[in-house]
Amino acid sequence: MTEHKDHDDQADVVALPPLVYLGFFLVGVGMQYIWKVKLLSQEVQVFGGLGLIVLSFVITKLAIPEFRKAGTTVDVYKPTDAIITTGAYRFSRNPIYLALAVMHMGLAVLIDNLWAALMLIPTLVVMSHGVIAREEAYLELKFGQDYRNYKSAVRRWL
Repeated sequence: MTEHKDHDDQADVVALPPLVYLGFFLVGVGMQYIWKVKLLSQEVQVFGGLGLIVLSFVITKLAIPEFRKAGTTVDVYKPTDAIITTGAYRFSRNPIYLALAVMHMGLAVLIDNLWAALMLIPTLVVMSHGVIAREEAYLELKFGQDYRNYKSAVRRWL
């Protein structure tokens, strides 16, 4: 394990992940005021949107407790003390980010906002390059082969 000073012992992400999702979602909401597009029936909005939102909460509920069990933090600006490989992390290296993406889409469907839905694309680009790639580099530096083994065994998203 490489020694780090506390302020250097973090992933150096471009922004807090929930703020990345929120920022792009709000851009989509703003675009709806400029160019209104309605596509979905009320049934699809309610059942589809709420279904995705519930799924997002379920994924989050399965992922967050694993941090406590592993004795590490979910805060991207604090040092990571363990690689989490249990619970939802057996299927995805980023289940919380997956949950945020599902939430983003669920809210877009619920309010029938095509622009907000389309803004998930740049959101995922920023997340992939500005957050996840930086976290992966940090974890690889900190945990070496243990993280590389996990990374080769579990997909980034699903």
